Amino acid sequence: MHTKCVYLVALALIIYSSIYMYILKRINCNKQMRKETLKSSLPWDMGNRKTIVTKEGTNERQETKAVTQEGTDVTHERLDVTKEVSYMLQGLDVAQKELDGTKKEYITVSQEDTIATTEVSKPTAVRYKPSLPPVLSICEISPDTMGEHNHRNITDLETNTTLIMYNRVPKCGSTTMDYFLKHLSKKNIFFYKRSTEYNHWRLDTQKLEKFIKSIKDKVHRMYPCDKFVYDRHIHYIDFTMFGIGQPLYFNIIRDPVERARSHYYHNRLKKDTKRMRQYSAFQKNQTFEDCISESLENMRDLGLCDANPMFYVEWFCGQDSRCLTDKDFAMTTAKKHIDEHVLVGLTEEFTYTLEALEKLLPEFFAGFSEIQAGLVINLNTGLNKLKNETVSPDFVDSMKTKMKYSYEIYGYVKQKFHLTLQRLNITKSRT
Repeated sequence: MHTKCVYLVALALIIYSSIYMYILKRINCNKQMRKETLKSSLPWDMGNRKTIVTKEGTNERQETKAVTQEGTDVTHERLDVTKEVSYMLQGLDVAQKELDGTKKEYITVSQEDTIATTEVSKPTAVRYKPSLPPVLSICEISPDTMGEHNHRNITDLETNTTLIMYNRVPKCGSTTMDYFLKHLSKKNIFFYKRSTEYNHWRLDTQKLEKFIKSIKDKVHRMYPCDKFVYDRHIHYIDFTMFGIGQPLYFNIIRDPVERARSHYYHNRLKKDTKRMRQYSAFQKNQTFEDCISESLENMRDLGLCDANPMFYVEWFCGQDSRCLTDKDFAMTTAKKHIDEHVLVGLTEEFTYTLEALEKLLPEFFAGFSEIQAGLVINLNTGLNKLKNETVSPDFVDSMKTKMKYSYEIYGYVKQKFHLTLQRLNITKSRT
């Protein structure tokens, strides 16, 4: 009898310690999130003196700015541990608690993303946006947590199954995915970092090494959160070339002509960029079809109309210089890299893409349907030119011929994606 009691007490202590460690991990993650949220909401040089120099290099002045954001309390608040523990023991996720009772809201697509859909009954585009208060990733990097006991040696791993690389393709629904990843990072406890570098897709060797080092540093410092998702507009990178286990890749693409059209108008809405300042008023107001026709007539590169025929091939081929010069090498390598992805989904079938990711990467994507339940899809492109412009079938057919390499990649991805849905027993609903 005495032995049995000792056994039961030991078992109870093991269960209690497991629950305690889980709760402690969640609390530590929340502390880091609040600390980094405060830091990210303020300028890096808050309170420092700034020197502003005019173009002529003459009038210099120094000014001190005390900046606070409206509605943002810059004072660190103590974490209410009792309330946090209560949530944990009741099995209530904070994000889900906020979601319950939240009204659904209609939104329109911003200039940043235009998503074409064919899987819904209504025409045009779709954009999801949670009607929740702003939610940031729980697992945030903090210098205060750095130390030898926090470091993880990712070079020991053949494949970094806890590191997800989403090298997002422009104008293929990445902003929509961003909404989901932010909320899923809170629900599933992982660190999510979205890069704000949008233009440098290809890097030389020195910059690649610097980029890889920055990823290593982030992974080393992300304790106590042991899962990491990083996204950036960048061509495929072979991490093994730098002595690091390859992360798990996923991506999303869409019809090449539709992606090019969306990118074309998106760039022309950026009125104050260096590129746009070079265009005449006539060029800025050209339709996508007119730009293509004029480029063909004058033997100009279609890339000037954001319609690079090799766009998808180069994106998935990666950083090798031969990706730009050898079409056979580029195509073969691109398909090889696509095969190594966990999934390359389709913008036109965005919901099914998320369903597949939920089954393939449940540690990261489990519960996306709960977030989606708080959303209402409003089918609107948000771009007047896209909404009003009609593209002739002949033009589309001619573009498919000119962009045949990107369409070969698109067809390859589409076939693999539909086979993956079948393998995962994901049935597409009929509309």
